[in-house]
Amino acid sequence: MKATILYISKSGKSATVSVIQELGDIVQTVTGFVGLNPNNTYELKQELNIPASKVRSELRRAEDGTEFSFLVFE
Repeated sequence: MKATILYISKSGKSATVSVIQELGDIVQTVTGFVGLNPNNTYELKQELNIPASKVRSELRRAEDGTEFSFLVFE
C-alpha cells in the first residue's frame, strides 16, 4: 500500500497523507493524519510504502477540541 504526503507539520512528527485503497471493484481514496518517524526526513508529494493491506479512518480530538481524521493501518 502506498501513501502520498500532502502536508507535513512544523514539528515534522505528523503529516496528512492520501492512500488509495482497492477493495475488489471499489477504489477509494482515504485521507488523514499519521505519525511520522522523527529520525527520517520527508518531503511533500513523497510516496511512502506502507506494509499494510487495509487502512481505516478514525475520528480523534485534539487537545483544543478540534476533531481530525487519523489513519489506522492494518
